Amino acid sequence: MLPTVNIKSALYDWLTDSQDLPVIWEFQNAPQPNEAFVSVNPIMSVSKIGAYDEFVPDYDAGGGFLAQQWRVMASINAFGPDAIKELSKAIDEFDRPSQYQIWFTDREIQAVLGTMRNLSGLKNSRFEQRAQLDITLTCLGVSIDDGTLGSESPVTDNPGYFDHLIYSSTSPITIPDTTIP
Repeated sequence: MLPTVNIKSALYDWLTDSQDLPVIWEFQNAPQPNEAFVSVNPIMSVSKIGAYDEFVPDYDAGGGFLAQQWRVMASINAFGPDAIKELSKAIDEFDRPSQYQIWFTDREIQAVLGTMRNLSGLKNSRFEQRAQLDITLTCLGVSIDDGTLGSESPVTDNPGYFDHLIYSSTSPITIPDTTIP
């Protein structure tokens, strides 16, 4: 399954550590704050990478788990007088290897920033400063996410393995029945 808890915590930690505006999730059932803020849509779009999930066998136990690769697009919007400056600070902090490791690598997420856009303009007859940034996250979903951090269990499957193979032929060439151990 998609590791939504890891995605949300990585984005939230990055944005709260790297800039000064309060961070809220988009589509909350609450009015828009009056002061400057950053809103995050953590899962704007989702796509699977590859044609199918990869089965990773555990030969000792006779089973294995499914490795699901996901590409997630998240959207970050900054509102207020210093929207571009604050989002620029977050982008600058993103490039620090020690911080990137804490926010993303340790959660098994790879992140690539898109282009920051200046979306300032008139809104309800007043000028509003706004900046927007998309971030592409690539992650491996190998666990079931029940919404609580640290309570994942592997997505397992036991397809059953065979321990020998018998083949035979009806071709005109004589091939004896053979067992392959």
